Amino acid sequence: MKRRDRKSIRFKNWDYKWKAMYYVTICTKNMKRFFGEVIKGKMVLNEIGEIVQCEWLKTFEMRPDMNLRMGEYVVMPNHFHGIVGIGKNEYNRPGQWNHDIHDFAKPHGLVRKHCIMKW
Repeated sequence: MKRRDRKSIRFKNWDYKWKAMYYVTICTKNMKRFFGEVIKGKMVLNEIGEIVQCEWLKTFEMRPDMNLRMGEYVVMPNHFHGIVGIGKNEYNRPGQWNHDIHDFAKPHGLVRKHCIMKW
């Protein structure tokens, strides 16, 4: 498979380990609707969409050493958007960001449900 060369949209002088808020977007290949569908204006997740949501939620449980903070997120039929705050931790450089991530991220109101997938 030949990889297309594309220009990076990352900031050249930014270290993505620094504590800050990050907006994440992940799209499906060819924008195929793998995660569910919108019915009467409401997103209805299918099994794959449920997995995407569960894996996003587990990210914050699995990485306590990263001092992550979950912002708003949404799973759409062919993509995912999420906001994640990376707080001060052993991996980032001190003094690069002068704000506490808790100043910017409000707690997410989602009630955590068990994410157990049956195959």
